[in-house]
Amino acid sequence: MPFNSQKLGAIVCAATMLHSAGAAFAQSTTYLPEWYFASDLSYDGTVATGNLVGPYEPFIWTPETGVELIGGATLQDIGVAAGTPDISHDGSRVSASIIDLTGSYLTLGLWENNKWDSLVEVGEPGTATLDANIGSAWAISGDGQTVGGLVWAGGAEYGNAKACTWSASTGLVILEVDADLSARVNALNGDGSVAVGWEERPDGAWQPTVWRDGVKMRLSPNDAFTGCEGVNSSGDIVVGTAFEPSTQNRVATIWRWDGTGYIEQKLPLLPGTPAFNGWAVANSVSDDGSIVVGTNYYSFNPGGTADGIVWTQDTGLVNAMDYFTSLGFVFESTIDIIGVYAVSPDGSTFIADYFNDRNGQVGSVILRVEDQCAADLNTDGSLDFFDVSAFLGLFQSQDPAADFNGDGLFDFFDVSTFLSAFNAGCP
Repeated sequence: MPFNSQKLGAIVCAATMLHSAGAAFAQSTTYLPEWYFASDLSYDGTVATGNLVGPYEPFIWTPETGVELIGGATLQDIGVAAGTPDISHDGSRVSASIIDLTGSYLTLGLWENNKWDSLVEVGEPGTATLDANIGSAWAISGDGQTVGGLVWAGGAEYGNAKACTWSASTGLVILEVDADLSARVNALNGDGSVAVGWEERPDGAWQPTVWRDGVKMRLSPNDAFTGCEGVNSSGDIVVGTAFEPSTQNRVATIWRWDGTGYIEQKLPLLPGTPAFNGWAVANSVSDDGSIVVGTNYYSFNPGGTADGIVWTQDTGLVNAMDYFTSLGFVFESTIDIIGVYAVSPDGSTFIADYFNDRNGQVGSVILRVEDQCAADLNTDGSLDFFDVSAFLGLFQSQDPAADFNGDGLFDFFDVSTFLSAFNAGCP
């Protein structure tokens, strides 16, 4: 709950007694061990999750501990794997596809307190098993309460995948999907009220789809395989891929909610991308919508040549390597960024895939812009009353920028974290 005005006034009095200092930034580059590929970041980018290729076992990464496997591997036991590990804003919960309680089927799982819980079991109404598979997890909400993905339909629709969510309060919810068609949830907003992904057409082509409070909305109907891949905490900014008829390319796309519908912005392809065969996808967006990341492919084959892409309002869409080097990141001459999988909601941290021409290795790297003066909210290089005022305004409006501890709530702990950062000053 928001603090009352007297409590907020007390914060002002306390904070303005603290000292001022200048702002500074630094960069950190962490190459994950071979075959560890990260897929999602906590709100502030200090915790990541992903899979170890081979056993397909999820892991947790922090700068202090490195990668730690957390169980849930499926491939060696039942021969199937699917989905992506995803992480809550505070880094305490992970969703992934795991083995069900019978030890026989792939299903949606939730990791918390160092253990996995199987969320959907055999016999759940409306579901069935298909190829040792009940369903798979592809998303978790920012608050960690809702898991999204798909389950396999039972009855007359057997063989179709149905977009779904699960939470402790609702249990399994199969979202609105047209009869005899398949769909999947790829991402969830902060509280799980907005799910984004795809629903297929009768001919099988995937289409960008959003479910707002369970109500299905089709974005950008087109003649290609396209979909939604990411969403911000409010659910007002969605990213993915749409179809550009003039060149017959799929292009990275941003959709912004205007109160009644989503307004589409198609992004350009990188220079040298051929018509018809080249394509691009936006994978992830920062909470304020200022940074969008993804991949630009130069051929129809996803395993072909590719470059990471970054879009900002100031730069437009640019090659990710150029963007990161402009921030001061330094790479060996043999390293090429071939895709950017995620940006943390606060915009500080990126997950990128790279190719090392020296040894032919493909790997995952975490790139972090360390803001050493997080309390300088007006970015004028000093800490003073104006930063406190900015924080109070953000806090009262429950803007994600005021969620200083990244737990999705607005409470004393955010105030305490802000005051600590303010008191610490800037290098």
